[in-house]
Amino acid sequence: FRYDTGRVGAITVDNGVHRIVYFAFGFEAINDAAQRRAVMHRVLDFLNPCDIPAQYGIGAPGLIVGFGEPGETVTHTVPISNRGLLSDAYSLSMSQPVWTTTLLITATPGISAGTQFTVPVVTLIPGSAIVGAGDTVTLTVTSVQSPTHTARVVIHTAIGRRVYVPQVLRRWSPLTSDWTG
Repeated sequence: FRYDTGRVGAITVDNGVHRIVYFAFGFEAINDAAQRRAVMHRVLDFLNPCDIPAQYGIGAPGLIVGFGEPGETVTHTVPISNRGLLSDAYSLSMSQPVWTTTLLITATPGISAGTQFTVPVVTLIPGSAIVGAGDTVTLTVTSVQSPTHTARVVIHTAIGRRVYVPQVLRRWSPLTSDWTG
């Protein structure tokens, strides 16, 4: 909504889960009753809870990356969120990996609306793997209640070198007016 001058008088926000309308003035400042009703009608249409969020919805990160050394196992923790209005469980499946990768569960328990469950995926890096090597799998998450709702998470495991960064701590000494380490 804008003032007659073109300046912003109210804003709306829609993040896909929540909606809000904010007026920079008191609603009662709309003097004309017909205009006030028209504005309220537009606000209520915008805030209509019937179209978002949906009854069923899945939230999952698009990408998870983990690093390890040859011969180590890397455990990826994948947060699965229920973004719907109703409780749901999710079936889990994984693409065929090159490295030994284990999906520890194939279905989540029931997850209440607005909460999440963490799914562990464990990858064993082969002892013969070289620095720079990696493997990628795709985890598919499917709603049990509404199988048309799916999400995919790309899980990448790579070999990397540990990097140690020295930390130098120094403090100012008021007695010597100098830095001490």
